[in-house]
Amino acid sequence: MAHYHPVRELQPLHPLLRNLGEQSEQLVERWYRLYAGRCGENRSFESEEFSGILSPLLRSGMAALVDGDFQQFAALGRLLGDQLARRGVPFFEVILTPHLFQESVEALCLEKIPSHLETPFSQLCRVHATLAAEGYIRTEPASLPLRIETAAGDSAEDVRRDFQGLLGASLAMRRIYDRIEAAGRARGTILILGESGTGKELVARAIHQAGPNPMRRSWR
Repeated sequence: MAHYHPVRELQPLHPLLRNLGEQSEQLVERWYRLYAGRCGENRSFESEEFSGILSPLLRSGMAALVDGDFQQFAALGRLLGDQLARRGVPFFEVILTPHLFQESVEALCLEKIPSHLETPFSQLCRVHATLAAEGYIRTEPASLPLRIETAAGDSAEDVRRDFQGLLGASLAMRRIYDRIEAAGRARGTILILGESGTGKELVARAIHQAGPNPMRRSWR
């Protein structure tokens, strides 16, 4: 998000954002249909709970953007990730859900998004996906059982020590392996953030190898 300038980028989107806030019910209905179709019977949410979490956040988020309050929008994006973590939603669904939001908007407003707004809107959706993932990652250790811990009775040989060229058997590394697998199952662009020398290229390569389909990657 270091190269994202909310005031400059969002100004042309205000009419679209107001429209989305006004059509929040129809948008969430379409959003849920895409989510249910993609996640199938193993999905975490039924329609009522999905709408109960996402509808108020959608309306508040659109209002915050129109008011120029990007900090509030960012807080709401992290809150979404926080709520999904506390609900025990798999990380795969967390990174998938914001991408489905973009698909829902494009389907609902197919003839209402001028071509010159497509890029800033797509960028806004990527920022939102990053915020939700950040909120989830911050909350998950305190709210979810560590599913990747060694099961009781497992021997040391059963612990995963490497994954797609990455090495390490610590709890932190095993959590990274799980997240890479989840990212590999998602569709769309994945933004990998980190300081220079932290292995972003290795993670991007591992995600590509773990996924069934080619996806666009970017890292900073």
